[in-house]
Amino acid sequence: MLFDTHLHLIYPNRLRYPWLNDVPALNKPYQYEDYERDAARFGIIGSMHMEVDVAPEDIKAETNLVKDIQTLPKSLIRGAISACRPEEEGFADFLDWASDQTLIKGFRRVLHVVPDDVSRQSGFRNNINRLSTTRFTYDICCRADQLYDAIDLVDACPNVRFVLDHCGVPDIAGEGFDPWAKAMRDLAKRPNVTAKLSGIIAYGDPQNWTIEDIRPYFDQTVDSFGTDRIIWGSDSPVCFLGGGLPTWVALTYAFTHVLSGRGAFNQIGAIIGTIMVANVFAVIIPNQKKIVAALLAGEAPDPKLGKAGKERSVHNNYLTLPVVVLMISNHYPLLFGTRYNWAIVAIVLALGPVIRHFFNERHKGHPSPWWVWGVAAAGMIAILLLSAAGPRDAKAAAVAPPSFAEVADIVTSRCSMCHATE
Repeated sequence: MLFDTHLHLIYPNRLRYPWLNDVPALNKPYQYEDYERDAARFGIIGSMHMEVDVAPEDIKAETNLVKDIQTLPKSLIRGAISACRPEEEGFADFLDWASDQTLIKGFRRVLHVVPDDVSRQSGFRNNINRLSTTRFTYDICCRADQLYDAIDLVDACPNVRFVLDHCGVPDIAGEGFDPWAKAMRDLAKRPNVTAKLSGIIAYGDPQNWTIEDIRPYFDQTVDSFGTDRIIWGSDSPVCFLGGGLPTWVALTYAFTHVLSGRGAFNQIGAIIGTIMVANVFAVIIPNQKKIVAALLAGEAPDPKLGKAGKERSVHNNYLTLPVVVLMISNHYPLLFGTRYNWAIVAIVLALGPVIRHFFNERHKGHPSPWWVWGVAAAGMIAILLLSAAGPRDAKAAAVAPPSFAEVADIVTSRCSMCHATE
């Protein structure tokens, strides 16, 4: 189920949208009934209306329109983000009015339609700071090249809760990944900022983008902010510029329900470990207890019990090396980060039993099967070659080298819990 934090509704018969004159594809009604039908099909259980940059004199009327929609039977509308003009002197009075509107949960001023210096003005920042003692959030909607202005605004208002719209509006069509990713990492260091996964399919090549074009930006946003500071939005109907609501929901599902390489390695290791534990607790130990009980009773134990227990013990013996490698693989990106990580898993699952076979035969007093090491060497060479193929996503591999401070942050947050000196 999804909660949509970014829904635009367009009612040209009631409100004026000057900017839509320059976007013919969106310059038409998109009413609640249009959205509700699709939302029900895609598991959207609630929505937050996002202001649509109406004419300034229509800002309050837009709130009243959304109020009317909220009163409809089974309405999905749970709140609204109102337009505002923090650069104007009347913002304090507007904030007083909004405080009485329970529908309003926050505000937004689209920054990429105004000069960059608007958000740098002291009056603008002072007005945003007024939100510090209120229930309201502030949505930042800016282009990727304006993200450092957004950082300055956040730093000037440390007690305001900010939401970054549309993953910072990356230039996906222009492949502007590196500078955007660096700015996102820097912005994510501010704990009062939450990132919104929304709208990014509209920023790729509208006719030719693929899942591999979009995924790096989705993943980078999640990696930068963490799952506890991420929310989701459809950006309907703007998302139709890149494929529409069905496409965006499907991509979201694919990105969040299909495991990453690291996660897949760990999950496979956990599955094998679970099988080994089940062998012990469901077969080996119960059968041993039955054998002991029979001997204590002076009866001959059933030989099938010992045979079944031995079989499961042998299974566990051969699975030991693969499960160890898979469970510690999160320390070795060369294993899980390659585009051929699935093949590496297959090789590890094959090599582990082969290597164990060598030692099992020696322990039985049988001739040593030296051929095992030839197979193991070939498997290791194959793993090295597959690792050298690079990651699935070429853009991710092309990220600029991080600074020492960024590496230190990662080590502190992800490694110190296990490896710090107690």
